This record gives sequence, C-alpha cells and structure tokens, in this order.
Amino acid sequence: MLRKITVVFLLICLIFVSQTCCADTFNRSGQNSSRYGAKKEKCSSCQLPALHGMRTKDMFFVCHACAKNIITPASASKIMYKVRKDLAEMFGFDTKHRISLKIVNRNTLTKESGMATSLGCMKYRFQKIVRWKGKSRKIRYKHTCQIFLLDTLNINNAGGVLAHELTHDYLFHHMGKPVDSQVSEGICEAVAGAWLLQNGYEKQFRIKKQNPDPVYGAGFRLIYPQLERLGFKKMLEQNRSGFKRFR
Repeated sequence: MLRKITVVFLLICLIFVSQTCCADTFNRSGQNSSRYGAKKEKCSSCQLPALHGMRTKDMFFVCHACAKNIITPASASKIMYKVRKDLAEMFGFDTKHRISLKIVNRNTLTKESGMATSLGCMKYRFQKIVRWKGKSRKIRYKHTCQIFLLDTLNINNAGGVLAHELTHDYLFHHMGKPVDSQVSEGICEAVAGAWLLQNGYEKQFRIKKQNPDPVYGAGFRLIYPQLERLGFKKMLEQNRSGFKRFR
C-alpha cells in the first residue's frame, strides 16, 4: 500500500514539474519551444526570428541577444553624439540644431510612427508664434525635432537606427517634404548602411541589403549604388524630384 502511494506521489510530482517547465518555456519564448516542432518568433527589437527570449510589460517578444544589451537614455545619448559627428565627417551633415531624444515603449512608438514594427522615428512639432508691433502683425513658425527610440532596442542596432533618423532630419531641412517614400527611405537606409559599414557592423548592413520590404529594402538597393558611385551631394541632386520644397 505504501509503495503504491509513493508511486502515485512521484507521478504527480513529475507531471507538475513537466507542466512548470513547459509554462516557463512558453513565457520566455512566446511559443512552444520543445525539442521537436520548435517555432521561432520575430524579435520586436532586431526584427530577427529567435527561439528564446522574454516578454516586455506590454507583451512584446524580445530575443535574449537584444535583452542583454538594451539601450538606456545615457547610452542612447552617447551613441547619437557619435553618429552626428560621424555623419558630419562622412557626408557633411551641417545640422547642429537641438534634437531631443526619448526612449519609449512599443505602443507609444507605434502611435508616433504609425508603424507596428518601427524601431525609431523622427517627429517635428510646429508652433505658430504671433507678435504684434503697433498695428502690424508678424507671424513665424517654430519647430522642434525629437527622435523616439524603442525601449528594447539593442545597443548594437541603435547606431543604424539613429543614422537613419538623423538623415530624415537632414532631408527635412535641406530637401523639403518627401513625395516618394521609396526614395526618401532609401536615402536614409543607404546613409545608415554606410555608417554601419564604417563602424564594422557588417551583419546589420547585410540585413538592410537583403530586406524584402518594397519601400525600405528596395529603396536601399536603389540608392546605395548611387551613393557609392556619385557621393552624397550628387546623389541628392539626382533624386531631388522625390521631394517638394516647403513654402
């Protein structure tokens, strides 16, 4: 009798342990990660498929590689300083105005960028200022620049994202409003790709080159050869039709 009770107890313990392990595996990877029939899930930070990872507070999946080196406001500011300096040396970026940097969660970034898979975005806030001098009225518009970065972004991916967004800022001030998204995003991706190669991030460069997206990937493959062949300034002139000057 005692032997039967012991056997039943051991069986119950084994079932409990196996269920706990399965639940833990599911919580970390978001899918069944058993030895057979394992499935990969796309990381919301690097956009690459991964088998194991973690869930953020807003229930987005982040792979273990990205979770180890997540950016902080301090590290993001240092990286942005370096990227701005590098782009000034590489392509003559002369935008020295203040750009604020904000680290936000996935839901906030999706709201600001309008894209569920965005890793960062550049936003402009416009303010109308009216001044009176006697009976005459003078109107001017003030804008502020702000970059939003995903709070689960890996440090190794932050530089390429910032190079992309800072190129958007340069185009905004020098080329105007984009009317061809493939051209504008292609320019930003090409500049970011050149920065990645310059700093030894060959893996991230290959990801951009092989990106199947019809706007970002195709835009990169359209613009990057022009950037290599003509240089930055002449490449911009060749693609000026993709922008419209602000009035």
